[in-house]
Amino acid sequence: MLLISLAAGLSVVLPGTQGALASTHSAVIAGAATGPIVSGYRKTVCIDDAGDSTANDTQLVMSTCNGSAEQNWTVETDGTLQINGKCMDVRRYGKVNKTPVELWTCHGGANQQWRAENGTLINPASGKCLDDPRFNVTDGIQLEIYTCNGGANQQWELPAPMSSAKR
Repeated sequence: MLLISLAAGLSVVLPGTQGALASTHSAVIAGAATGPIVSGYRKTVCIDDAGDSTANDTQLVMSTCNGSAEQNWTVETDGTLQINGKCMDVRRYGKVNKTPVELWTCHGGANQQWRAENGTLINPASGKCLDDPRFNVTDGIQLEIYTCNGGANQQWELPAPMSSAKR
């Protein structure tokens, strides 16, 4: 896998690039990445903004990947994950296991920061990983944070950034 580091500590791992870290390839980030965030547990399941909403408190849920606008996330260079002008947010700055993840107006808070590391998405403020509860990929299951444990239910494939590879 090829690891690309962005500003604010956010990194993107591009699927299908095993062994590339030891090579001489690097990438220049030309802009934010946009597209679905796909489950590492089930490649047919994506993170979904329920109902393509712009309302605060909207649940972020698992849903069958369908290419719709409600699954079109932007990986911003400031460490946020955005959709419809809102941010993926750990509810009320929660730091305990099972705190829900929701949509909220972007405000730059630590509960809206995400760092991609070894396929996981870590909220640095809580030190917890974005988690698909109990490996449940049923449409509508709300995402939460949970202690990072290396489980497949904490693995995510981010959209590839607009980049140009160089040798």
